[in-house]
Amino acid sequence: MRFGLLALAVVALLAAGCGEADDDAGVITTSAVSAALADTVEVPVYQVTTSATTLLTMPAMGADADPQPTGVSPTVVATVAHDRQHFFISIALPPGAQIAGGDAIEFEMWSDSERLVMDTRDYQRLLDAAPGTELGPLEPGLFSVDLAAIGSSHPGLLGALVGVSLPSLRDLADNLPAALDTIEQISEDPPIFVGSTTAASLIRARGADLEVAMRSTVAGMALTSPADVDELTELFTEVFSTAAAEVVIELDDQGLVSVLSTREDMSGLFTAVLEAESLAAGATDQEMREAQQALEGAELILETRSVYETDVELEVPLLPAATEDRTDEWREFLIDAGFDS
Repeated sequence: MRFGLLALAVVALLAAGCGEADDDAGVITTSAVSAALADTVEVPVYQVTTSATTLLTMPAMGADADPQPTGVSPTVVATVAHDRQHFFISIALPPGAQIAGGDAIEFEMWSDSERLVMDTRDYQRLLDAAPGTELGPLEPGLFSVDLAAIGSSHPGLLGALVGVSLPSLRDLADNLPAALDTIEQISEDPPIFVGSTTAASLIRARGADLEVAMRSTVAGMALTSPADVDELTELFTEVFSTAAAEVVIELDDQGLVSVLSTREDMSGLFTAVLEAESLAAGATDQEMREAQQALEGAELILETRSVYETDVELEVPLLPAATEDRTDEWREFLIDAGFDS
């Protein structure tokens, strides 16, 4: 893995040195950042802790004016090496939701170039709290997925399945500078940079395919509603292509990236959902008017915060021996969700 944001320290020095001569010296152009990032450092192993929060404001329904956290809030701790990765995922339950054993569901995932192993045994708590819940290929267990088999038979599925992986620092180093429309240094100690882009450009900067990412986003809706995957994928792609995104990068005292935060305004998704003919199938004119009124002025903000650590003593655990092979189940699940090309 290539640790991509070391040389932003050089950008910080350039900005500080030019500050007295130019009032606009705090604005760092994309080309300058790109040149600085060319001097990246190979780090054998790094760990990144990422948390995600969804903030929702719905004035028409009497919600508070300030955005309120909604839905589940996942936290991912990833330890990444060049040949394998380990993920520990903790999913905080929505406010008010209660199940025995705590207020979060946890699972682990290991992957290399050939296999993905998942431990979803903690999901048994969900089944105990709500018997009959369908979890599909995430049923409690310790199981493996043959990535080579999925990739060879359905190339698009491989990207969808491993798309939950966090972006590598190499991807960010290669793609992030060009993805930013503007970037400005707002602090020298510690060096902090704020950039602007679109949600779609941010997805590409993370090394992901935009269409695959959009299909992943709508897959759950398509499995639980009459939504048409192709229609929603197209609508969501349009929204993400114009949605404003802010990126904040903070460096440590060695010039390495220590924090990367994003904030994306996804309020346009409400309009996309209302325009989706497959979702509106069977709805009366009155129901559509009520839905439009309920969503008027609604705001949806997605925030992520990733904290990076590099340590020569970090180790990525080896993949455990799984007791069950769910390759066929995952292939069928992903095809049903629209990943069949």
